[in-house]
Amino acid sequence: MYKHNLVHTVDTQQQQDEETCLCDSIPPEPTKPTLHKSRPRNMTSVNNVAATPSSEVQDRLFKIANQVALKYAKDYSWSTWHSWNVVNQAAGLDVGLLGTGRSFWHTTGRFATCLGVSTRIVTELQATIGSSMDRGFRQYANHVHLMTCARHAGAETKYHAVVGMCLDTFALVIDHALHPVAMEIPLGGAFYTAAYIPLSGPEGMERFRYFRQAGEFKLTMDNASPLQTPTRASLYFSEMDVDATTTQLAIPAALELQPVKGQSHILMPPRKHVSVRSLLDEKPALIAAEPVDGKWLATTLRVQLDFASPMLTVQIPMADWIMKPQGKGWLGKLCHHAPPGLMLTTTDATVLLQVELDAENSAHCCKELKEVEFLSALCGEFGLRRQGLMSMVDSVYRTWTPYRLKRADSIIDGEVSGDGV
Repeated sequence: MYKHNLVHTVDTQQQQDEETCLCDSIPPEPTKPTLHKSRPRNMTSVNNVAATPSSEVQDRLFKIANQVALKYAKDYSWSTWHSWNVVNQAAGLDVGLLGTGRSFWHTTGRFATCLGVSTRIVTELQATIGSSMDRGFRQYANHVHLMTCARHAGAETKYHAVVGMCLDTFALVIDHALHPVAMEIPLGGAFYTAAYIPLSGPEGMERFRYFRQAGEFKLTMDNASPLQTPTRASLYFSEMDVDATTTQLAIPAALELQPVKGQSHILMPPRKHVSVRSLLDEKPALIAAEPVDGKWLATTLRVQLDFASPMLTVQIPMADWIMKPQGKGWLGKLCHHAPPGLMLTTTDATVLLQVELDAENSAHCCKELKEVEFLSALCGEFGLRRQGLMSMVDSVYRTWTPYRLKRADSIIDGEVSGDGV
């Protein structure tokens, strides 16, 4: 039985941060599918609803949506750090120069927020359906939309983004961050996403619902599960222009700052997260997974950066990786070779590893370098390269730089004043 040397109580703050965050137009066709009567745009309703096609067309649409969803689930990782870093590095410049829509998200590579990956998915899904030789089929590309639950991001307004195709009897939804494959939600029904284990708190799950209310079609998400009622208000999704999402959601969210508790003069970014999926050789017992080509696709790595209370947190599977042949060697490393400053918390399902960062006092990762390098090697097993994690850690030190300089100036001023007494 694996025993760790040090147990650290996990901070339970901001669990919700882990759960959400947060192509050229297809030319119009000569003929269009039957639509419901158009109405003024409603920000809490689905505004583009197509008539349900034949079962054969439904099957084709779902198959294509599922293939695209799975491709991005395997190849792209959810991250709130990478877009923040792009905007932060451009500080002092016109952020408009970063581009909009698709061009902006090219700067983050294979790591992006729910909005960034959804932008790529909506582009590919529109193009794939729109390239069909069947005119009656390809016109459904016009009903693939980027959908968000907010029009502006800020300290009080978080956002989430999905890709949706809504018809009058069901909706096809792709939520890259929460579910690896396409979801088909019947009108009046619900769909529960794959369960996930947050860095703190109990196992979570999201529920999508598609229904009509007062003549309007509604697509919502909440955190209900089959065994419990939701504990937060539902998010209502509607279509949003791809370019507008960059200026109204992505960049404002990346620029958000919050006062540090007890030091209101210090402003820091909210915690940033990265979540990586990997293919497991064996069907996992304690974490959710999707079968893919004889293996199992699961979220195997979660990374959190805390700026306000500088800390790096990493979560990996316990029973389904550390204790399996794929994690060979790491059990011994964690038991016998983990650096002394690394704090470990274990459950049957996960291992949580944390190291405090001395960013308030030091310009670089020095005294905790061994711990960070240990975690870098571990993260590399799941596809997050060493340089990637080191860049994330360095960003915490960089963000604290102006406050360290002010503190140093204050100390110098105090010493000079004291000498003159």
